[in-house]
Amino acid sequence: MDKRGQETVKAFEALRAGKTLTARQRRFVKAAAEASIDNFMRQVGISDPAQFTDEDGFRQFTYGSAQGLAFVEEEGDAIYLHSEAFVMRLPSDQDLILPLYRELLEMNLTMPGHSRFALRQDAVVVVALEEVALLRDDDDYEKQIHTVMAFADAVDSDLTKRFGRTTRKRPRKG
Repeated sequence: MDKRGQETVKAFEALRAGKTLTARQRRFVKAAAEASIDNFMRQVGISDPAQFTDEDGFRQFTYGSAQGLAFVEEEGDAIYLHSEAFVMRLPSDQDLILPLYRELLEMNLTMPGHSRFALRQDAVVVVALEEVALLRDDDDYEKQIHTVMAFADAVDSDLTKRFGRTTRKRPRKG
């Protein structure tokens, strides 16, 4: 193992031990986590993940009918893997909102792992957030991202069919 690899291992050991990381250690951990996302992308047929990575490090991809993204997020001393997939736009018909929310909450009871439904602006998404310190290897990254994407793919068409009909445009805020 080269020096960079050794420093990355030491940084993960410090992270898992609950120690405060130096800026250099945080860069090593973040780079290793992003490399694991890139490995997932290669496994699903994206030969050059950089082509699907924006300037903020968000990696974007498609799984079946689901559009998703994964990125490494820093919040305070914690570093997270954030996986998210678009399910549908919220209906503008108010009579559809409450039944949709109820359906989403009921489905949250059976969601696997850390995945759950959430709202992002005017969209329903499936999201999972996990501390990088708890992810052991590329398989853990792959499992989280795959679970989010597969669940969104499994439900997006049905939910859109049942709740996506809209007769009015949603008013813009601001």
